[in-house]
Amino acid sequence: MSPHPPRLPPLTALLVVLTFVTGMIEAVGLLALGPVFTAMQTGNVLFLAFGAAGQGSLPALAPAVSPAAFAFGVVCGARLEGASEALGRRWFLIGLAIEGHAP
Repeated sequence: MSPHPPRLPPLTALLVVLTFVTGMIEAVGLLALGPVFTAMQTGNVLFLAFGAAGQGSLPALAPAVSPAAFAFGVVCGARLEGASEALGRRWFLIGLAIEGHAP
């Protein structure tokens, strides 16, 4: 028996850590944000992990931009909701109007 357990190669260790992080993000997202967000963003996190690990020709920039853009949209939506509620308006109708006019 060897005195030390065998070490994982660096790429394997990185992918194990990224898999764990992805699982944690998915669990929190599912419990806090619902299944639609989780399904969309989990794929982005996986592609980001593969791109960061240098696997294949997968880029890391595009999957990193997607969660950032989602977070920006959440902030904008929260501000719009707060402003519409302060005016006594229903945010749902405003959201439908914006969605209906989007190209």
